[in-house]
Amino acid sequence: MLNNNLISKISFGSVISIRGDLSLANNLLTSITFHSLKFIRGNLDLGNNQLQWVRFRSLVLIRGNLSLLNNHLTSVTFSSHMFIGGYINLYNNQLTRIAFSSLSFLGGDIYLLNSPLKSVTFGGLPSVGGLVYMSNNHLTRVTFDSVTAVGGPVQLSSNKITAIVFGSLASIGGSLDLSYNKLARITFDSVTVIGGDLTVASNELTQVTFNSLKSIGGYLDLGGNMIRNVIFGSLESVGGDIHLGNNRLTSVSFGSLAVIPGFLDLAVNQLTRIAFGSVVSIGGFLDVFANKLATIDFGSVTFIGGHVSLWNNRLTQLAFGALTSIGGSLDLGTNQLTKLDFELLGILGGFLHVDHNLLTSVTFGSLTFIGADLFLNDNKLTNITFPATLSIASSIQVCNNPGAASLLTSCQVRYATCDSIITC
Repeated sequence: MLNNNLISKISFGSVISIRGDLSLANNLLTSITFHSLKFIRGNLDLGNNQLQWVRFRSLVLIRGNLSLLNNHLTSVTFSSHMFIGGYINLYNNQLTRIAFSSLSFLGGDIYLLNSPLKSVTFGGLPSVGGLVYMSNNHLTRVTFDSVTAVGGPVQLSSNKITAIVFGSLASIGGSLDLSYNKLARITFDSVTVIGGDLTVASNELTQVTFNSLKSIGGYLDLGGNMIRNVIFGSLESVGGDIHLGNNRLTSVSFGSLAVIPGFLDLAVNQLTRIAFGSVVSIGGFLDVFANKLATIDFGSVTFIGGHVSLWNNRLTQLAFGALTSIGGSLDLGTNQLTKLDFELLGILGGFLHVDHNLLTSVTFGSLTFIGADLFLNDNKLTNITFPATLSIASSIQVCNNPGAASLLTSCQVRYATCDSIITC
């Protein structure tokens, strides 16, 4: 242990092997020469020095971790076929060049933060055992080359990335975060599994191609881009929410996706229609407000766990299809619906808002429960039939309809608890 001294230079001469750790942290090192040193059978710690470059020359084995954090490094050159059993820590340097391509094995993580580095290539390195953390740099391009697997998350947010090439990469053990970059397009190449979240929010994306991607273990966030079309293709499962809001979407194809465990956000886009394809369940809310929807068909969807927000569209037609339960509220306000038939929908956990449409008729169908208020204001209703089986937890509002008075009469005849009806 040579930590916490004033060493400025060190040379290892004819030393070939060090059995344990080599720690030179917290010195004044400006130069280190490894000469004949081949093996370090523990950790190598060169952190908190004044090194501007490191060349590992004949060093082929670091069995533990390599720490180079808090130096002045502009260049790091690994020896050919070098084996590092633990992590590499390159935090807080001035790197403009690093070549991971010489490495033959990396058992742990890569940490690279706060560096002017513009490009990273992995060359012949077959895998990264842990996470890849390279946020807050100046990266414009990342190429995974021969890497087939990353054992943990890949964190590349807050760079200036315009191109990412996944190459042979097939699996990422954790999340993939590419948010706050400058990507205009992304193609997932050979990637089939992302174990955690996939985040490419707040870029400049116009195109996303999922290729062979089949599974995302967490949520999917592509919000805040300029994407016009999303085709999920071979994607079979997403473990959480899907956020596609604040884009320029005109179409979405859900492909093989059957279950969305979390919410589905499609708000503030340019969608004119939606078909849910194979989707049968949405565990959270569904937001599609502020689009240009003329029609929506829920198709095979039977359950939505949260609210459904479709306000501020151009809906003239709405088909509930197989939908039987909505856990939250249903907002259909500010559309152009002339009639409404709830078909098989039996339970609505929150309010029903259909204000500011062109409704002349409402058919409640199988609907037996509305968990809050029923708003039918500002339509063209002259008559509504309330089934005797329908229970409404709060008030009924039918203001600014031409037949408001007769609606009240209708309710008194056919509906047992109409004392809270508001006709204005």
